[in-house]
Amino acid sequence: MYKHIMYIENGRCFAGEFIMGRTEKEQGKIRYYIELLEKRGPSLREPYSKKISSSLYELRPSFGNTEMRILYFWDGNLAWIVSGFVKKDQKTPARELKLATKRMQRYINAKGAKK
Repeated sequence: MYKHIMYIENGRCFAGEFIMGRTEKEQGKIRYYIELLEKRGPSLREPYSKKISSSLYELRPSFGNTEMRILYFWDGNLAWIVSGFVKKDQKTPARELKLATKRMQRYINAKGAKK
């Protein structure tokens, strides 16, 4: 069984803030995709999820004309959700990738420091 955890840094849950800022119907679609992620784990693929770097993945919910992206990475059976945004272009913005990668690296560094 797989689980998800929302990444929190300095008291902020970036993905949670993004999700709570969406409409009720958009939030429902995001919840559905997260449930799929928990059921299928790393085997979840397009059109629901896509690998976007060596360690980062994106959930790809959409509602109407709104394309949303939820970025996450795996640590064992845990999907760490690090950010979310509305996609406006074909390519995932470099800024979003950089932020998600930094958050993932901070998590890995903190985990290593606790050992």
